[in-house]
Formats: sequence, C-alpha cells, structure tokens
Amino acid sequence: MTTDPTAGAAARAAALIDIGRPTEALPLIHQAIAEDPRSAQHRCLLSLALLNSGDASGAAKAAEEAIAADPDAEWGHRLRALALHTLGWDTQALASAQRAVALAPRLPATYTVLIEVARGAKHMAVAASGTVELMKLAPEQATSHYLYGKLQLDLKRDGEAVQHFQEALRLDPLLRPAHNDLGVALLRLGRRKQAIRAFQAAAELDPTDQTASDNIRLMARQDRLPLPSWARYHYLLLGPALFVALPKKLLRRRHYGSLSEAARNEVTRLTPREAIRVTLIVIAGLAGLTAIIGPLTQTANSYSSGFFHGSFTPLLYLAVACVFALRFLRSRG
Repeated sequence: MTTDPTAGAAARAAALIDIGRPTEALPLIHQAIAEDPRSAQHRCLLSLALLNSGDASGAAKAAEEAIAADPDAEWGHRLRALALHTLGWDTQALASAQRAVALAPRLPATYTVLIEVARGAKHMAVAASGTVELMKLAPEQATSHYLYGKLQLDLKRDGEAVQHFQEALRLDPLLRPAHNDLGVALLRLGRRKQAIRAFQAAAELDPTDQTASDNIRLMARQDRLPLPSWARYHYLLLGPALFVALPKKLLRRRHYGSLSEAARNEVTRLTPREAIRVTLIVIAGLAGLTAIIGPLTQTANSYSSGFFHGSFTPLLYLAVACVFALRFLRSRG
C-alpha cells in the first residue's frame, strides 16, 4: 500500500504549526502545493502558517487563493477574516467572517472569529448575537465562557461577567485574557485585592502582556496616592482653604452697594500682585483637585478597550508650586 507524499508533507506541516513552529512548516507546505496546486486545503495551511509567522499580508493572499480554489469551504473565509483582522482591516474582514459562519453554522471556531472581527469593526450587535450563539453551541468550551463574559462586561453586568470568566478559567487556567478581564470585573465590584491577584496571574502567564502590566501599575499608583486611604475624599477642604486666600476686596464687593458702579469697580480693582494671587489660586485649585480625584476615577483596562492610563503626578506638583508661590507673595506683603 502506497502513501500519498503530498498528504504526508501536509500532515507534518500541520503538526509543526500545532507545536508553534510555523516557519519550519512552510517548506513542507510549498512541497504539498507543488504536488497538488489545486488543493484549497494546502492553501489554507499556507495561510495559517504565514499568519502564525507574523506575515498577515501573505496569509490574506494565501486565503484568497484557497477561496478561489474552493469558494464553499469555510476555512479559507475564516483565515482571510483573521488575516485582515490582524492587519486592522476589520470592516473588510467582517464579510469573510460572516460567510464562514454561513458555510459552517455548527462550527464554534467560525463564531469565535466573527465575534473578534465584529468587535474590532465596532459592530457590537453582531458580536453580541454571535456570542449568544457560540454559548448555545459550545457551552463546554472556555472560549465560549470568556467571550460571553466580555459581553456581560460591556453591558455592565459585572457579577455575571465574573461567573463566566471564572468558569472559563476553570476549563482553561492558561487563558490569559480571562485573568485580566476577571480583574476588571472584580475591580468594578469593589473586590480590589482579588482584582490585583487576577492582574498578576495574567502578567505571570505572559510578562510581556502590556494590558495586565498597565493595570498592575494603575493599582500601585492608586495605592500610593499623596493622601492616606481614609482621607482621599477630604480634597473638599482644598476649596475653602483657597477661598480664604482670595483678596478680601473681591469678597466685599457687595458691601459697596451705596456707591456707583464705576466707584465700586475702582474700589475693588485688583492690583497686579492681587491678580497674580487669584490666578495662582485658580490654577492650584484645578490642578490639585484633578491630581487627587483623577487616579480615583481611572478604571482598569480590559483587552481591546484602548484605554490609556495617564499620570496625574505633574498636576499635583503644579498645585504645590502654586501654594508655595502664594506663601511667597503673602510674605512679601
């Protein structure tokens, strides 16, 4: 009994891709294509290897060749959607993802790609309906629970999101994005210590994970606020303190009601030094309030949310500098 060398080369290539060595699989795939140039499966395998090697453009081209060879096979459409999504062309990818679902409506992988592409294209209704269908189709898969948890997170149903993220991690403890997004949901529910542990778990699985690292730094910044935790909301005292520092003539303008408008303006006109004081008070008040309140209002970052955590420390320094300048002006009379 003879074996098909083309099938053997393709099988070895698929095995190499599965163990994370797609570059080594490429020569075998090209050998299989040379033996059978009309095979859509071999073109799909080439697209998958190129995609895993970081060549999304080449992967999209190979997927299009696979579609041309067999338009009714879902794999080519799904791979084209993934390649275009990787390139950031989600609007173009959406049509391919929807075509893949239409060709294989009982295959969970087609819905996974559709949801990812639809979220990237901001078609949240499509993503939501695809998530519900995936959950019905494959409730035993970790990816189904993770994506359903993300939908609940988008809908601000944080308790339900936590349940599905935890179930996803029970099924697959190495599902890194689920750790991070579990932390986001826990943080919204006020369970800060558990949220930090979830972010740390995501970072331990992949130390290069920027999202989890940003969230850990955000938690650390909030824990190092210039006010102790019990006094973080005492920033309201800053307003009255600065109010007292205002030039008194501004506060007494109503006492000159018997004077004409011109006379009142003359009496209450600020000197250059007093105008500087007022400006410093306004800057100190705005900068101080922003520096104190800002970190408290920041939220953790879920995957693909695009949120940037900025630093409010320079504003705090600005407020302190304005206060010292006010003290200097008062000391100079």
